[in-house]
Amino acid sequence: MCNLKTSLLLIGVIISFLGTSCQNKSSEVVSPVIYAATKEKISRSILISGKTEVLVKTPVNAIVAGTIKSVKAEVGSKVKKGDPLFEYDIESVKKTLETFEKGFLSQLANKKNSDIQMESLRVALKRTKLMYSKNIASRKEVEDAERQVQTQINSNLSMMKEFEEHEKGVKKLQKMISDPVVVSPMAGMVVEASAPGAAVNENDKVMVVADV
Repeated sequence: MCNLKTSLLLIGVIISFLGTSCQNKSSEVVSPVIYAATKEKISRSILISGKTEVLVKTPVNAIVAGTIKSVKAEVGSKVKKGDPLFEYDIESVKKTLETFEKGFLSQLANKKNSDIQMESLRVALKRTKLMYSKNIASRKEVEDAERQVQTQINSNLSMMKEFEEHEKGVKKLQKMISDPVVVSPMAGMVVEASAPGAAVNENDKVMVVADV
C-alpha cells in the first residue's frame, strides 16, 4: 500500500513538471535579428562571359544581272544603314540592258500585233451578231466568235503583264547604270560577301548583313 502511494505521488510530480515546462516554452519571446544597412555604389554595368548570337541576318541580293566591280565592306566590317556595300561594273550592266531592250522592243511589236488582232475579232463578233439578228448566222457562230474574243483578251492581259515587268526591268537597269553602288539596308556587321569580279543574276545573294 505504501508503495502504491509512493508511485502515485511520483507520477503527480512528473505531470506537474511537464505542465510547467510547456507553459514556459509557449510564453518564450523570440528576439528579432537586426542588420545594419550600408550605403554602397551601384555598378552601371555587369561583366559577364558568353557567346554573342546573331539576331537577324539580312541577305543583300543583286538588283540586276551583272558583274561585281568592287566590295566596299569586307566580312567583319560594321556598317550603318545606307553605307555602300558593293559596286556594279557598269559595262556588264549595259550589256544586260541591251539584251533587255531587244526583248522589250520585241514585246512591244507583239503587243501592237495583239491589239490589231483584238480589234479584228471584235469587228467579226459584231458582224456575226448582226447576221444572227437577221437569221443569217447561227447561235453557235456567235458563241464561237465570243469565245475567240475572250481568248484574245486573256492573251492580251498575260502579254501586258510581261510587257510591264520587262519595262520595269529596263528602268531598273538604267537606274543602276547611273548609280551602280548598292547600300546596306540596315546597321550591323557584314558576315558574308561575294568576291569582286563575281558574275551575278538578278536576286542572287551577294552579301549578308547581320544584326549582332
